[in-house]
Amino acid sequence: MGFLWRKQEKVETMLENYFAGCDKCFDLFEEAFAIYMESGLGQAFTDAIEETHQSEAAADDMRREIEYTLYGKALLPDSRGDILGLLETFDRMPGFAENVLFAIESQRLQIKAKFQKDIKKLVEVNVQAYRLARKAVEMSPDSGAYYDTLAHVYFGQGDFENAVKYQARAAELEPHSGMINKQLQAFCAKLDESRGRQDSDAAQTDPQDEP
Repeated sequence: MGFLWRKQEKVETMLENYFAGCDKCFDLFEEAFAIYMESGLGQAFTDAIEETHQSEAAADDMRREIEYTLYGKALLPDSRGDILGLLETFDRMPGFAENVLFAIESQRLQIKAKFQKDIKKLVEVNVQAYRLARKAVEMSPDSGAYYDTLAHVYFGQGDFENAVKYQARAAELEPHSGMINKQLQAFCAKLDESRGRQDSDAAQTDPQDEP
């Protein structure tokens, strides 16, 4: 049993290092994007991209090491599944940040002045979504606050179905929370509105039967 606990402590330390690496990657992404918005394409931006890439690659290496350790039965099966699922979902975010920078440079993107404010806001919203996801990771998965935070992340990304799914779970865990239940109603309304628009678009694009 002592061996099992030592293995668990090792995995916990590895996870802490992995998430710290992801945080560093997003910090570097923000710095690189700020350089691009202030100075445009150039050597400073290229260097910032490379630094972000190295950070993302290091985090990816840590993720693979964690997976290797877990597949070596370092934890009980249920715990392994939870952590592997979390890693699979979370790992997309640093990669997304890196790909945004690569796309800007490879396409030699030039953002017109009238769009710069909106682009900055879009980046800020996505970085905030990452911060909320990190906050959720640090919470207990058995708490309503965990699922409430996760629901807000999905809502901010426009994924209203998952926002409703996780907010409903938060409401189950915190049935007396007026704020959580009110937010669930708001998310459900947004999901219904989104589905209504999709149905309307589909009706407009479907070919009409000839008489």
